[in-house]
Amino acid sequence: MPITKILIRKQFDFTVKEIDEEQYTLRAIISSGQPDRHGEIVDQASWNLEEYKNNPVVLAFHDHYQPAIGKALEIFVNTEGMLEAVIQFAAKEYEFAATMFKLYAGGFMRAFSVGFTSDNFEEANGFRILKNNTLYEFSAVNVGAD
Repeated sequence: MPITKILIRKQFDFTVKEIDEEQYTLRAIISSGQPDRHGEIVDQASWNLEEYKNNPVVLAFHDHYQPAIGKALEIFVNTEGMLEAVIQFAAKEYEFAATMFKLYAGGFMRAFSVGFTSDNFEEANGFRILKNNTLYEFSAVNVGAD
């Protein structure tokens, strides 16, 4: 029986590592690899980022019907083993993106959510560990799960 892939969304509350208000960019952790509110862990070492890098959009609230609010200039698993991105908001092109950037810069929003599929999982220490994860998009969101 073929496996049906379902798009999974995991939110993460983060601390802005760096912000540039002139370039409308920020650097943030978008997935931590820590246990989330759903009792799952996203295995950070197994991220496949190639498909995402072909279209590195940052959405608002996983809404695929609205224009992207930004793009990832960089995305990688950092030395701490967490998925990190440098995000440039489309603030000059799109008023809503400028508003979203200001909300992050002001600390009023602090969460991102990854939209991905996972090919398999394993159970360990009471958690489901999601493996072989393919990132498709990530979004600015109000409430995080990670």
